[in-house]
Amino acid sequence: FRRIGARDPARYGRAIRAALALYRDADLDSAPKLLDSWGLIHALYGRSRVLARVPRGIVLAPGCGLSELTPAPIHPAAWRDCLGDLVTLVKKAQSRTVRAFALALLRRDYASSLHTIPVLRLRALLLCPHEEVQTFAAELLRNARDIHLLPIADWLELLAIETPTALDIVCELVAKHVSPSRLSLADCVALGCQRPAPVAELGLTWAKTKKIATEADLVTLLGFAKAESPRVRDQA
Repeated sequence: FRRIGARDPARYGRAIRAALALYRDADLDSAPKLLDSWGLIHALYGRSRVLARVPRGIVLAPGCGLSELTPAPIHPAAWRDCLGDLVTLVKKAQSRTVRAFALALLRRDYASSLHTIPVLRLRALLLCPHEEVQTFAAELLRNARDIHLLPIADWLELLAIETPTALDIVCELVAKHVSPSRLSLADCVALGCQRPAPVAELGLTWAKTKKIATEADLVTLLGFAKAESPRVRDQA
């Protein structure tokens, strides 16, 4: 990798991003393990002043801590003009260390371009099982330029994510971009019965906009008896 990086940064970038996605948390779950992963440290923080090179490897510089690490890859040119690849790395990375590096690099070097990430790619990030990725994607979803292209089924799927900060943002955006008329009374009741309070309250609010005209409608409303939120059950 070192030799390729010196000769062909673009090729190195593609290769190292594929390799970085393979690192696992079990191999990096302590400071000694992380510092012993010389290839990883070299790739992500090879130019960092937080780290010191000693004959036996890499150690923290005097007075520094791991929390002070910021992206400082050994071959910076390999990380330019690769927004799409970085988003892919965030999604595929199997270790928190690599995800944290990629997210930090995106926020620092690609801040002016993040709004161009297609909404469907943000949806994929929101459905990742990692809290930091969901929060990052939810923040970007606010300013996604093609947010109007997200279908109702995808919005409803996103309401099932479990990260509180991300879910609050998604609920806010659903209320802003989705008309209650696009959902049936049964859909609203189903939302009202979900565990997260913001989703349940959204379902109840939308149910109140529906015209209740038949016995079947009343039976549907009785579904709120299964709501997990006491506040929603009481209001229903």
